[in-house]
Amino acid sequence: MATIALIFILGVLTQSILMLGNKLEPLNWFFCFAGSLIGLIPNKTDVPYNVLPHVLITSFIFCLMLMMFFKRKILPKIGEENLFSLILILWYVGMVFFQGSGRNFLIRLMILPTLGTLYLVLTKKRISFFWQVLAYSWYLIMIIALTSVNLIWGILQLPNQPLKIAYLDGIDVFLSGMAFCFLVVNITFIYKLIPWFPGKDQNLTASIDDWRHHCRLLADRYRDRQANFKIISQIAIFQGGSLAFNYFFGIIPHLILVNFWILLVPFLRQISSYYRWIIKSQPDALTP
Repeated sequence: MATIALIFILGVLTQSILMLGNKLEPLNWFFCFAGSLIGLIPNKTDVPYNVLPHVLITSFIFCLMLMMFFKRKILPKIGEENLFSLILILWYVGMVFFQGSGRNFLIRLMILPTLGTLYLVLTKKRISFFWQVLAYSWYLIMIIALTSVNLIWGILQLPNQPLKIAYLDGIDVFLSGMAFCFLVVNITFIYKLIPWFPGKDQNLTASIDDWRHHCRLLADRYRDRQANFKIISQIAIFQGGSLAFNYFFGIIPHLILVNFWILLVPFLRQISSYYRWIIKSQPDALTP
């Protein structure tokens, strides 16, 4: 179990570094890590000491502190390609992990958001501030839903696993740690979107201003630019194809594939930007 806990923590730390990228401030990052270690302190009822719950508490504290120190830097910029990628993963999860009436309910629940996502992807109409906030909120909700599935079917099942884990199990635990970090950070952003009552040392006006500031932050991170049709087609072919292939043949464990694509989603913007740069540079390269 100690090996599982170590691999999980490494996944959490790796994801935090990937989310920050070149905006990482080592001193603040180390302070978050050191401060979170308080979660490993045993209490009086920990006889014998169960490491996994304490690892989850430590990881949770670390992610919350990460949000406090890197709020403006940790939120990724997204676009239509990110929404399209997540909706494919969401359908895959619904088909794999849910059966019977639960699956039918989920399908009905997803039809309208799926149509809205496809509308954003396929139309060139620019959207207003309200719809930008709504689109980013939908992105966060999909991330939370998908990583929650990982929490239920993956992390919470770890105590039932044998102490000696196989190679693929190690990858699964590592990706679960990365997804857990992703989950906690995104839940915090959704929490901030809810207009709660003012805090103890805050009046109503300050509370509303703080909420508006958070909405502007989300809208600023949504890139309202029509996704390149070739990029959307490639996501449909490669990502959609891999999910469909694995659904029918089950070669890769479902959670590993889901975690892989979830963690790749924030980087689709960089991939698409690089692809656009290649497309623009091709005519010049071919000119004699």
